[in-house]
Amino acid sequence: MKEFDIVPSLKIKRKAVFDLEGIYKMMREWLDINGLIGNFKEVSYGEGITPRGKDIIIDWETHHDVSSYVRFKIRVTFLILGINK
Repeated sequence: MKEFDIVPSLKIKRKAVFDLEGIYKMMREWLDINGLIGNFKEVSYGEGITPRGKDIIIDWETHHDVSSYVRFKIRVTFLILGINK
Protein backbone atom coordinates (compact mmCIF):
# COMPACT_ATOMS: atom_id res chain seq x y z
CA MET A 1 0.00 0.00 0.00
CA LYS A 2 1.37 3.40 -0.96
CA GLU A 3 1.51 6.06 1.78
CA PHE A 4 1.25 9.82 1.46
CA ASP A 5 1.83 12.35 4.21
CA ILE A 6 -1.13 14.72 4.30
CA VAL A 7 0.25 16.68 7.26
CA PRO A 8 3.96 15.83 7.39
CA SER A 9 4.44 17.21 10.89
CA LEU A 10 2.91 19.60 13.33
CA LYS A 11 5.04 20.75 16.24
CA ILE A 12 4.04 22.69 19.29
CA LYS A 13 6.93 24.13 21.27
CA ARG A 14 6.21 25.70 24.62
CA LYS A 15 8.26 26.59 27.67
CA ALA A 16 5.61 27.02 30.32
CA VAL A 17 3.54 25.27 32.92
CA PHE A 18 0.97 22.98 31.34
CA ASP A 19 -1.34 20.11 32.24
CA LEU A 20 0.14 17.03 30.55
CA GLU A 21 -2.54 14.73 31.94
CA GLY A 22 -5.25 17.11 30.65
CA ILE A 23 -3.74 17.26 27.14
CA TYR A 24 -3.42 13.47 27.10
CA LYS A 25 -7.08 12.99 28.11
CA MET A 26 -8.33 15.69 25.72
CA MET A 27 -6.57 14.07 22.74
CA ARG A 28 -7.96 10.63 23.63
CA GLU A 29 -11.44 12.16 23.86
CA TRP A 30 -10.94 13.74 20.42
CA LEU A 31 -10.07 10.31 18.99
CA ASP A 32 -13.18 8.85 20.63
CA ILE A 33 -15.49 11.64 19.39
CA ASN A 34 -14.16 11.20 15.84
CA GLY A 35 -14.59 7.41 15.86
CA LEU A 36 -10.88 6.64 15.92
CA ILE A 37 -10.54 5.10 19.38
CA GLY A 38 -11.52 1.59 18.21
CA ASN A 39 -8.22 1.15 16.34
CA PHE A 40 -6.15 3.14 18.83
CA LYS A 41 -2.99 1.75 20.35
CA GLU A 42 -0.25 3.28 22.42
CA VAL A 43 2.73 1.95 20.50
CA SER A 44 5.33 3.00 23.04
CA TYR A 45 5.87 4.90 26.26
CA GLY A 46 9.23 5.79 27.73
CA GLU A 47 10.61 8.09 30.33
CA GLY A 48 14.00 8.92 31.73
CA ILE A 49 15.75 11.33 34.04
CA THR A 50 18.29 13.76 32.61
CA PRO A 51 20.19 16.67 34.20
CA ARG A 52 17.53 19.11 32.90
CA GLY A 53 14.63 17.06 34.34
CA LYS A 54 12.33 14.21 33.33
CA ASP A 55 11.89 13.36 29.62
CA ILE A 56 8.84 11.50 28.33
CA ILE A 57 8.10 10.10 24.86
CA ILE A 58 4.72 8.60 23.95
CA ASP A 59 3.77 7.22 20.53
CA TRP A 60 0.16 6.67 19.46
CA GLU A 61 -1.25 5.16 16.30
CA THR A 62 -4.75 4.71 14.93
CA HIS A 63 -6.45 4.43 11.56
CA HIS A 64 -9.75 4.87 9.78
CA ASP A 65 -10.72 2.74 6.79
CA VAL A 66 -12.46 5.01 4.29
CA SER A 67 -12.98 2.14 1.83
CA SER A 68 -11.40 -1.19 1.04
CA TYR A 69 -8.73 0.74 -0.86
CA VAL A 70 -8.17 3.84 1.31
CA ARG A 71 -6.98 4.00 4.92
CA PHE A 72 -6.16 7.12 6.89
CA LYS A 73 -3.41 6.52 9.44
CA ILE A 74 -2.81 8.91 12.30
CA ARG A 75 0.44 8.89 14.24
CA VAL A 76 0.97 11.11 17.27
CA THR A 77 4.23 11.51 19.18
CA PHE A 78 4.47 13.36 22.46
CA LEU A 79 8.04 14.44 23.18
CA ILE A 80 8.21 16.23 26.50
CA LEU A 81 11.65 17.34 27.63
CA GLY A 82 12.92 18.66 30.95
CA ILE A 83 9.87 18.31 33.16
CA ASN A 84 10.40 19.89 36.56
CA LYS A 85 7.64 19.99 39.16
